[in-house]
Amino acid sequence: MKKNKLKYVFENTEDSQLPHSHEEENKDFGSLLPTVDFENRTIYLIGEIEEKMLTWLIPVFSMMDESGKDPIIIRLSSHGGDIYVGMAIHDMIRHAKNNVIVEVFGYAFSIAAIILQAADLRVITENSEIMLHDGSITLSENIPINSNTLNSHTQNLNSLKDKICSIISKRSKIPLNKTKSWLEGETFFTAKEAYDNKLVDQVWRNSAVRRFK
Repeated sequence: MKKNKLKYVFENTEDSQLPHSHEEENKDFGSLLPTVDFENRTIYLIGEIEEKMLTWLIPVFSMMDESGKDPIIIRLSSHGGDIYVGMAIHDMIRHAKNNVIVEVFGYAFSIAAIILQAADLRVITENSEIMLHDGSITLSENIPINSNTLNSHTQNLNSLKDKICSIISKRSKIPLNKTKSWLEGETFFTAKEAYDNKLVDQVWRNSAVRRFK
């Protein structure tokens, strides 16, 4: 892949979280981007899951997926965020041509835990945690809400909950009624509990051992 193509994408992405560079064209682009390591096919997904993240994540992931056959690694540390953005990232991973490894550092809460489920190999460090809960919405202040609008929001939340439960159930092979019970409150899992409940494939301790099953 030509480095000038990568340079063009990032310098023409509005509101990107990635820094711009005025270094020479032939400098290793991966060294300029703290959230992306092209050489090792690694993406660092850290912080709130929000819409502006997609402006750089989708192009970067697509380029990595098209430019090689080795697994793509996503190192994830997030308390969650926008459900729809999380679903977009989940689907992006699921449709990848190459295997994708997601490694959790610290925590994968809320929609970040659903992103984790998209990976071909789900890894968590031994002191990290996962949290599952039901989705919620924040209504704008000083804007009148009628019963029809409330009903519409309720139906939408129930639909999203069904999708999330289905994703967890299918990926972990856990009965659907059990996954629904996890979303009734805020259910936390230690690394061992996440492994025992098939929410991850491996617990990463002193050294990483990545094996696809």
